[in-house]
Amino acid sequence: VLLGAVLALALPQVAAAPRAQGQAECVAFWDASLVARALAMTGHDVAASNAVIRLIYSWHGDARIEAIVAAIVQAAQIDTSATAGDFASRVAKACLERHGDMDAVLGVSS
Repeated sequence: VLLGAVLALALPQVAAAPRAQGQAECVAFWDASLVARALAMTGHDVAASNAVIRLIYSWHGDARIEAIVAAIVQAAQIDTSATAGDFASRVAKACLERHGDMDAVLGVSS
């Protein structure tokens, strides 16, 4: 038990991503997920993917949305086995079924 507590303190904790607020945002995040995974599949790193996504979408200045998009871009880089469509579908399904909570797909914990 003590070892488990020590390990838990030593491992980095990833905060839960903010939640989408409604179906329209889930659809927008589905679209951003599709783009993010396609960019990752074509060799774009996180910084380049974020730059392209900022050019496509006008979410600048909304810290909640920017945090969600950052989590999506990061997860798109990590999930190397998924096609862009599969990744985006999993994000959308989680978002819609879990009332905006995409943490399970984005690899973050509450």
